[in-house]
Amino acid sequence: TASKKKNDTLTWSNEMVKAFASAKSTVAKATMLSHPDLSAPIAITTDASDSGIGAVLEQKFKNCWKPIAFFSRKFTPAESKYSAFDRELLAVHLSIRHFRYFVEGRQFTIYTDHTPFTTALNKVGEPHSARQTRHLSAIAEFTSDIRHVSGKSNAVADALSRQSISSPPS
Repeated sequence: TASKKKNDTLTWSNEMVKAFASAKSTVAKATMLSHPDLSAPIAITTDASDSGIGAVLEQKFKNCWKPIAFFSRKFTPAESKYSAFDRELLAVHLSIRHFRYFVEGRQFTIYTDHTPFTTALNKVGEPHSARQTRHLSAIAEFTSDIRHVSGKSNAVADALSRQSISSPPS
């Protein structure tokens, strides 16, 4: 393989310029935040990966969900050992706490791609752990409207939950 020399330059063609502009525009549109409209329906869409939590606070404008704010957090070593259900539960719990300023006293929906979580508040049967009970109780103080969203439709929260930001080398 030939290596590039320091003085080698890349000549941008018109096609490359158009492709770059298109990529910039697409990224900007995907992450552009909307101004809140207090009359619009709101939702928090969450996801938990093996390494962290991702969530997006959204409002529905003209049948299209628009982001208002984002939230992500890396799991502690102990949290990363939680079961899938417990990681999803923690994602919802912490997302509601993070967006509390906006959702408190308002009707909103939680969207998650973890199907078992959608019935957790109505579950009768095997007891929850003390931590699960605390988190479910805190969630129930804000909403009981928890719905499933397919993994394909949960791209933003999924991407935020998988971000790995490392410290710059010292």
